[in-house]
Amino acid sequence: MKLGETINYKSASLFKNKNFLMYWLSYVFSALGDAIYFFVIPWMIKEITGSGVMMGMFLLVVGVPRIILMLFGGVVVDRFDGRKIMFISDISRAMVMLGIFILMVTNSMNIFFIFALGFVFGVLDAFYWPAVTAIRQRVVSKEYYVRSNSLLAATWQITALIGPLTGAFLYHIDKGIICVFVIGIAFIASALTLYFVKLRPIMKEKESREQKNSIKEDLAFGVKYVLQNHLVFTLIITMLFANMSFRMLEVGLPFLAESLKANEKEFGLMQSALGAGGLVVSFILTFIIMIKNPSPKANMLAISFQGLGLLLLGLTTNYWQAIAAMSFIGIATAVVSTIGPSIFQKTIPEEVMGRVSSINMIVAQGAVPLAQAAGGWFLDTTGPNTLFITAGIVETLTGLVALMLPAVYLYNKREKSHTKEVI
Repeated sequence: MKLGETINYKSASLFKNKNFLMYWLSYVFSALGDAIYFFVIPWMIKEITGSGVMMGMFLLVVGVPRIILMLFGGVVVDRFDGRKIMFISDISRAMVMLGIFILMVTNSMNIFFIFALGFVFGVLDAFYWPAVTAIRQRVVSKEYYVRSNSLLAATWQITALIGPLTGAFLYHIDKGIICVFVIGIAFIASALTLYFVKLRPIMKEKESREQKNSIKEDLAFGVKYVLQNHLVFTLIITMLFANMSFRMLEVGLPFLAESLKANEKEFGLMQSALGAGGLVVSFILTFIIMIKNPSPKANMLAISFQGLGLLLLGLTTNYWQAIAAMSFIGIATAVVSTIGPSIFQKTIPEEVMGRVSSINMIVAQGAVPLAQAAGGWFLDTTGPNTLFITAGIVETLTGLVALMLPAVYLYNKREKSHTKEVI
């Protein structure tokens, strides 16, 4: 497992690159665990409390520690082995879920433990997600960034399709006990496959060893890079407003399902429609069309269409309309999930990827917990339909406004000057 071992990163097929294959398998297990988790926990909160405010407060408890610690998490990822950080996070998440399983089996479970679960996951996410983003750049060569991101997006879509259906089936049996156990096992499997992932050495690694900066200097450098790279700055600010809108799904979807007289199985189908909608697009971008030069314009258009999908979801009056709207949102999400990370990987130097990824997540998601808490109040006051209509309008306008910004519409002309602008 030596860092300097020779690995075939430029294999014609991604799956012939054993290193990427192990990374992908780890992603499969982790994404499946997340997909079941994001079905069972919101549904449990809805059944226990029936309150949109409580749903928003839970998401606030998850989001606040994640945002506070994430910038530090990015520095840790750039200084240490991101693979080991992911391994520790996966094992920790598995232990927490198995602890929740024991509480449920012994009938000791209550809303307090659900909130505690959310807090722990928020802390772990602060280190896990910067590591996921940073090491992805080091398992394939540059020409495979888009294809690998397309494959990972397709994987997410498949797990988003299978996970809620699996969760709904298992939840119907015993009110979530088996679901929680399966989530824990999925995270353990993710950790075990990470053991076989080997990372390509970072360029300038020797220089970094010789000139150790303080944590404060590392943080300042990451912030400086983002502020001076106009494209990265624009993408991050755009994602701030897009995420605040898109993440209203976590707040309002269980209550929209309830207003449409949907049971837990039908709610699972609504969530699965998100994955189904993007699956075909992700498959095309992975195996048929290879985008060599991902464009910020396409990313902004996809964000606008994602917002339009939220608007349509808010206008639904029956279950099948909601399924169609969620599928439409999934299509746009697949494009955003492919093009956005590819632009980042192409633009940002490897040695600062962890810090920039953390800044991206902090800014792009920083207001999300507060927005979700406010969304819970808005939901209880106006209902889920109005919540989604409002969120859809905000996200649609965000993408359209971003299209008119110089960093986006002049991207092709300035692409070379943006690469390593600060380094």
